[in-house]
Amino acid sequence: MRSRSTIEFLGLWEKLNNSDFKPIEFERFKSEAGSNYFVLSPQRWIDKGNIGDNATLEQLVVLSNMESINALHIQQGLTQSERLIQLNRIAITQMKSLIESKAMKKLK
Repeated sequence: MRSRSTIEFLGLWEKLNNSDFKPIEFERFKSEAGSNYFVLSPQRWIDKGNIGDNATLEQLVVLSNMESINALHIQQGLTQSERLIQLNRIAITQMKSLIESKAMKKLK
């Protein structure tokens, strides 16, 4: 995860869904995002006490999908607000589908 927009999306998701979100730690990631030396692995994100601490399996699957979809939207030239609207709509659809999925229930 390198792009600033991906990091901003993760931050917004955390603010909305994680009551234990650490905004000060996030600001450091956000300020470094987009530079040539910056790489934020999913493991590093989890280790910093954010999403991995409180997320369900369904949320982790959707977040992973959102990162890929966000990258495609960036390539298509969508603005941040357009991307956010579409990503939110897709995330809601995916969450509903995963929560109702019998296969996901078996994984638990």
